[in-house]
Formats: sequence, C-alpha cells, structure tokens
Amino acid sequence: MLVRLMRSEDLEQVRNVGQKAWSDVASTELGRKVKYPFRPRKIIKGYLWKEPKGCLVVEDAGEVIASAHCHVWGKVGWFGPFEVLPEMQDKGVGKALLGGCEDYLVRSGCVHFGLETMPYMVKNVHFYLRAGYRPQEFTCIMKKDLVRVQEPTMGVERIEEAKLADILPEIGALSRSYNSHLDLSREVEMAVREDLGALFVSRSDQKLAGFAVLHAFHPIEESDHSAVRLLLVDPDLADPSDHFDRLIRSVENHSYRLGRRRIFARFVVSPRLYEDMLKRQYVLEGSNMRMIKGPGYCEREGYIMAAWAG
Repeated sequence: MLVRLMRSEDLEQVRNVGQKAWSDVASTELGRKVKYPFRPRKIIKGYLWKEPKGCLVVEDAGEVIASAHCHVWGKVGWFGPFEVLPEMQDKGVGKALLGGCEDYLVRSGCVHFGLETMPYMVKNVHFYLRAGYRPQEFTCIMKKDLVRVQEPTMGVERIEEAKLADILPEIGALSRSYNSHLDLSREVEMAVREDLGALFVSRSDQKLAGFAVLHAFHPIEESDHSAVRLLLVDPDLADPSDHFDRLIRSVENHSYRLGRRRIFARFVVSPRLYEDMLKRQYVLEGSNMRMIKGPGYCEREGYIMAAWAG
C-alpha cells in the first residue's frame, strides 16, 4: 500500500473510487441499491492544477483504492473529497491517507486545518474523532429553485481571465478581513482559469466591496444545478446587505441563463445570513459538521460563504 501524489492518468480511477464510495453511502442510507453519479473530470483537473502536491491517492497492487484533495487557503487548510473504496475501508487505508493530507497541509504552512463531514455518518465522525479532530460548528446546505431571470443587477461586474491578475490581491485582502490567516485568491483563480463557473465582483467607491464565485461545471445533460462556491462582502461596509443582494442575484441570474434550474449554497451557520437566504426563497436541504485539529478557527461575523467541502 502506497500513498503518493495523484497524476493526471489516475483521473478515471479516482472518479471510480468516488462513485463507488458514495454509491455505498447512499445505498446504506436509503436501504436500496443506488448508483451515484461520477464526479465531473473538470473539477478534478481543477484541483490538480491548484494543488498538484496536495492531491493524493493510495495505491495497492497498481490500483487506486483511495483518494483525497487538499486545499490551502492562505494559512487555512482543509481536505475533501476524501474517499476510500468500500471493500478497502477499516483496513488502515483511510488512516494512511489522512496522514498524507495532514503532512501536506502542515508543510504548506497551514495554522488551522480540518474538514466538513455529515454529522449523521457515525463511522466518519468516529474516524476523525479518533484522529484528534473535534467538532467546531455546523454549515448549512441551502437550495433554491430558479424559475426566471430577475431584474438586472447594477454595479456588479463579471471578471474574465484577462482581468484576473488585477483583482486577486484585492480578493486576498478581503479574505483576511474575516480571518487574518484566510486567503481565497487561489481558489478564485482556479474557478476562472479552469472554467468552472464565473466570478462576479461588486465595488464601493472604486474599492472591492464583495465577490462571488459560481460553480457550474457539471455537464448540463447530467445535472441542472449550480452552486455558490464562495461569496464574501466587506464586513466594514455601512450596508453590506446591499452588496450581498447584488452578488447573490447575479449568480442566480447567471445560473438560470446557463440552463441551471437549482442553485445550492453552503455556509457556516449565521443567524443573519440564514434569515437573508430564507427571504430569498432558499430552503434548508441539509447540514455538515466542521471539524478541526489543532488551534481553533473562526471567521468574523458577516456575509461569508466559504465551506470546507469539495
């Protein structure tokens, strides 16, 4: 059994591991056989571009039996998806893979690191508790059905790749306004350069007031949904809710024009943000539990969507 870096030629085996692992989870949960869809190639290629030394596999007799993707957001790190073939679970494979993820995040300078998992999956929670992780907070998973294009949003610009270099330093600075160790610029760069969706920004007096990243990388013939991957609004603004409304409306309209009829959003539970999402006709679909190892981590209260889930 060997833990090694993921290579581009591993892509189909990695997709196979994920499909089998999640099919097993869904089948156990529903009490009937379920075939889970394969993860799109595009997002795996994006992760390989963003973290070439943080995408890991476990190989046994020449076959990939487990895989994981690490994410470095400044000095904040997390890993996911983290997947092991059902028949290879409870054999030390997950423990070896977890060790590889932790080594990478520590070497990358992460002060805080962790993951998000479904709280009702007792086996997973037990695995991470035994490894020294502890529950910190819950994240909401919310959904909205898109039925039409709304009124045009003023003051919001979609950023194409040609303008990306100019905006990334501002995105890093805005990230740090929520936690001094947080930097989302690399995640934003991946979304634009790898064509995973779209980036929108809102400004106030020429200064970056907020940004949103939409993921819409699933082939339209396989899925009709999109997801708000990131959304941050400057917490020091006099009226941050105005910029939040502009950004969320922009990603919803863009999703609808792409033919997506459902949009998902994930974020750490915040009473104000949750209420605002309910007012925008989002409904609660589920929740994850954020678990951390080492120093505690928290983000400033405000409009921030940055879940630790792949």
